[in-house]
Amino acid sequence: MAVVVLMAACKDDVASAGADALNTDEEVRVCSSVMGGMVSITDSLAGFQIAQTPDSFLLGECNTGEWGTIQADVLAQFACPVGFAYPDSSEVDSVVFMMTYGSWFGDGNAPLRISVYEMDKGTFLYNNVYTSQEDVSEYWSGHDSTHIVVMDRTIAAARPSDSVKDASTGRYVPYIKFKMNDRFVQKMNSLKRFPEQEQFNQFFKGLYIKSTYGASTALYTSNMTIGIYYHYYYETTLGSGKYEKRNDIKYLYANSEVRQVNRYAFPYKKEVLESMKLYEDSLNFVVSPGYVYAVLDIPMAQYVHQIMDSVTTRSGVTLRPYTNKATMRVDVVNGNPEDTHFTDWAGPANAMLLIDKDSASAFFTNDHLPSADYSVVGVLTKAVNAEKTYDYYYDFDLNTILQNELRKTDHQETMQMVMIPVSVEYSTLQSSTYITKVKVDQTITSTIIHSAQDVAKPLNMDVVFSGFTINTIH
Repeated sequence: MAVVVLMAACKDDVASAGADALNTDEEVRVCSSVMGGMVSITDSLAGFQIAQTPDSFLLGECNTGEWGTIQADVLAQFACPVGFAYPDSSEVDSVVFMMTYGSWFGDGNAPLRISVYEMDKGTFLYNNVYTSQEDVSEYWSGHDSTHIVVMDRTIAAARPSDSVKDASTGRYVPYIKFKMNDRFVQKMNSLKRFPEQEQFNQFFKGLYIKSTYGASTALYTSNMTIGIYYHYYYETTLGSGKYEKRNDIKYLYANSEVRQVNRYAFPYKKEVLESMKLYEDSLNFVVSPGYVYAVLDIPMAQYVHQIMDSVTTRSGVTLRPYTNKATMRVDVVNGNPEDTHFTDWAGPANAMLLIDKDSASAFFTNDHLPSADYSVVGVLTKAVNAEKTYDYYYDFDLNTILQNELRKTDHQETMQMVMIPVSVEYSTLQSSTYITKVKVDQTITSTIIHSAQDVAKPLNMDVVFSGFTINTIH
C-alpha cells in the first residue's frame, strides 16, 4: 500500500508547503510504499570462486554440527633476495620455516598437527588468476619424498610453546617453527647466488602446508618465512692469513612479490546445502569462506509498475518519477544470543556486499569498489528492541539501482542479487569517510537471516518516491 501526498497550488495545507511555486496545471506527488514479493534462496554459487589473497591464511580443519567440515591449506611461493651472493667459503648449516598465527577458530585446546611439503610439480605465475579451489595435484605429487621437515608440529592454539614480540603492538604473537630436512638444506646450499625471481620459482616452487591430524581447530596464520642459517670464514686483517668464522642468516618471505593460495574444501557441502534448503521458507544461510550465499530475486518490473501507477494522475498523465529512498533491512537470526539455535560459535559477518549476481566474479577479480549502480555494502548493526534485547541487521541502500531501473525503457523482470561476506577498508578525507578496498571475507563466519518468504517477517523494501509534472523539471 502506498501513502501519497499531493502538492497543488493552494497554501492552506501544511502538506502542500511550497506549492505556491507551482502553476495550476503542475503537480508534485510524494509517495511511500513497502514493496515485497522478493524470493530468496541459499545457494553455493558454483560459478563464483575466491581469487583474492587473504590478509591471513586459514590453516586446519573444523567439524561443526551445523554445516559440516571445512578444510583449509596453503600453497606459497617465497620471494628471494635477487642478486645476493653468499661470501666465498659459505656453507648452509640449517634451514627453518616459521609462521605466526594471530587467532584461531574452533577449539583452541584441541591438538592440531601441521605438515609441510615441497611443491614438486608446478608453481604459480605472478600475473595469473588463482582461486581457492585450485587443484593441488597440479603443484604437488603427494609423494613421501616431498615431505620437507624433520618433524611435523602438533600444537594446541590456545597454549603456544613459542611466541615473538610484535614491535608495532608490543604484544607477543605465537609462532610455529619447523626444521627443514637435510635434503632441503643441501638444495639451498647448492645455490651460491640468488637468480631472478622467476628462475628461483622454478628452482624452489614453493611449500604446501596442510593439517594432517585434528578436526577442531583452524588457525589464522601469517608471516610465513624461511630462514637460511649459514656460516663463512673471513680474513681478520687483509693479508694476515688469519680467518674467523662468522654466522649469518638469510630470509625468504611469502609476501606480495610472489603468490600464495589459500585452498578451502568442504567435503559435506552437498548434503549440508540440501539440509539448509529445508528451512528456505523461513531462513537463509551465508557461510564463509566460499561455502554458501543468500541469493535474492528482486521483482524490479513489479516495483517499477507500482511506482508508475502511483504517479499517474486520474486524467492519465504520468508524472516524472524520482526515488528519494529505497532501503532494505535484512534481519539476522543468530546475532541475538537469545534467538540462537543453529550456531553459538561462528558469528555473523561484520559486513555484507549485496551485488548483482552476474557481476560478482569480476568485481573481486578486478578489485573493484562498490558502485551504487549494482552493488552496496551493508554493515552489521546492533539495535535495542522493545524487549530490551538486541536486534542485528544489515541495511542496504538500493535507491540508485531502483532509480536506474525507472529510467530504462526495457525493464528486467527480476534482478538477482547475492549477499557475500566482505572485509572493508575505509579512509577519511575532509571529514568524509569512503571505502578504499573491499575483499571477500576469508574468515569463518556464519550468518543466518530471515528469508524473503518468511510469513512472520518477510523481506521488504521501504521506498519513498516523487512524481513531478515533466514541464516543471529544468
